[in-house]
Order: sequence, then C-alpha cells, then structure tokens
Amino acid sequence: MLDNNHTPGKWLLCRISTQPHDFDRMEISLDGTLYSFVGPHIASEQIMHTAQSIPRSDFSETMSAKGRHVASLLYCEVALELDGSVSSVNMKGTMSDDTTPGYCELLYSLQAHFKNRSGGVVQQVSCPVDLSKWIKSARMTLLAPGCGSCTRESLVRSWGKSLRYRRYSPLSKTKKMAVEVPHELGIVATTPRESGRGYQQLSIPITLSVPKEAAAKGRLPQSVENVSVQVNWYTSKAFGTGTSPHSTGTERDPASNIQQRTVVRQLSRPSFPPFFGDQPADESSYTSTTYLDLSLPDSISKPSLKTSLAEVSYELELEGFFEVKSHHGRRAPYRSKMRLPIQVNVS
Repeated sequence: MLDNNHTPGKWLLCRISTQPHDFDRMEISLDGTLYSFVGPHIASEQIMHTAQSIPRSDFSETMSAKGRHVASLLYCEVALELDGSVSSVNMKGTMSDDTTPGYCELLYSLQAHFKNRSGGVVQQVSCPVDLSKWIKSARMTLLAPGCGSCTRESLVRSWGKSLRYRRYSPLSKTKKMAVEVPHELGIVATTPRESGRGYQQLSIPITLSVPKEAAAKGRLPQSVENVSVQVNWYTSKAFGTGTSPHSTGTERDPASNIQQRTVVRQLSRPSFPPFFGDQPADESSYTSTTYLDLSLPDSISKPSLKTSLAEVSYELELEGFFEVKSHHGRRAPYRSKMRLPIQVNVS
C-alpha cells in the first residue's frame, strides 16, 4: 500500500507497507506523464522521473488488525525530492475549425517495485499522486532570462506638448537616461485576505539611471514625477499530439495543434525617490530605484513548460510614462517600453 502526503518544501513524503515476503530491496519512483488528446489523435510523453532504492533493512515490522484477523506488515517511510521540473497542466480547447475538441493533462503516479537479489520483480504497487496542492504552496520565482544581470532600455522622449514652448515634440531616443529591470524579477508572496483566500503579489525593482557624464553637465534630474506604468501579462498555451513531419525540432504539427492566448492588463503608479550622493556608487551612473508592486493574475499561476506535446509560456510588457524635472524647473515627458519573456519556476 502506498500513502503520500504533501508538505511545504521540496519533499513528497510516502509511507509504503507490504506483507512480509522475500525481497532484497524496493525501488520507488515518481513519474510525470503528459497526455494529449486532439480529435482521434492521442499522444503521451514522460517529462519527469525521480527514483530511490530502499534496502529491506530500512523496513520496520508492525501489526495490523482487521476484525479478528491480525497480520504482520512491513512498512517504510520515504521522502522523495521534488525539483523544478514539477509542473501542472490541465488545458482544453478546440482546433481552428471550432469543431475538433482536445485536452491535455499532466498526471503523476507513484510506483514501488520489490525486487529479489537477482533483480527480479516479486511485487509491484502504484497509485496516482496529486501535486496541485504542492505547487500552490511552493515558492514561485519569476525570471526574465537573458545575458547579463538586467534588461536595459534607453528612454524615449514622449510625443506630447512641451510645457515651455507649448508645441508637440516627436519621439526621439536619448542616451542620457535608461530604465533597468533585473532578470530575477522576484519571488511571489502570498498575502492573506479577510475572506481567507490569499492573493499573490510580486514587487519588481525598476531602476532609473543617469550617466555620470550627463550629471556632470548639470543634467541630473531634480525629481521624477507623474509616473504611470501600463503592465500587460501575456499567457500563451499550446498542445498537440505530435511534431511536424517537416520540423527538425519540437515544433508541433499544425494539423493537431491547439493554441490559446490571453492578456491581463494592470496600471501602477509608483514613485521614484530623489537621486542621492555626490558620486555614483559604480562610478558610471546615478540611479534611483522604485518597486513596481503588482498582483499576479490567475493566468500566471502555473510553472512554465515546453515539451514536444505542450507549451506554457509567459511575457511581461512594461510601458512607463513620466516627467523629469530639472534643477531649472523645466519638465520633459518620457516613455519607456520593454517586453520580457518570463520563466516561472517553483521550488
């Protein structure tokens, strides 16, 4: 008999019990298999496998009573480590013709094989495992993969009225200022609600930098005001039953591929603190950092996934508008826009 229990962290606790018989060791494994059904087509793919070998000496003996019958049992408790490959998939939809249905599901199973000294299997048991609760309680991290430690975007002079000359100015890039977002966007925190259900929050640090040369010419801003950031969360899901016959990679066959795409929009109004210090800390630029406090939408609740049968991917688009006030009292409107691929991991 297999019993499994979920605990916060990286472990799946299992209790295995069996009647005494001749075995030398037990091999227990946790397997994750992806099943995809589109019309008459069916496909499966194993995306996770973790295993342990337990010697018979690790088993303890206990007595089990059922009515008047008392039997001897051997039992053992095992902790299986869960890594970043654990995911959750439950998708459904229709093909572009709106008539061919399909669904895709990721199922986990726990299997135990009792083997003798020669390696032969003398008994085997298995049971399904639901890891959805573990994923909900696990720590979720959002990354923006790429080279270097941050994504840097030069500011663009916004199209708008100049407060001094009362005329419209065209879009133009400037090397004087830039916006930086780290590739490790942050760890998702769950905040309780009065109703008892929690919601997930993410604080993304955003840094406004001014080169040292620009500051030396008296161009260090006095303040950054009227900040607004339009946030777009993009979710893309796709699944099928096989790769394209003309593809050398993992591109799914369009004849059995179902795609879904959603977007959730948010608006944030953070505040940048003043630029402090006589010299920039890294001797190259002055910086001012604020945090973009966002509520993670329900569509970003599952880890990223990419296999030959299914894909779950995310993107984050940030478009910021703000005014920069100089020491002379002049104001200039600016815009910054970046679109980042997001990797969602759980641990």
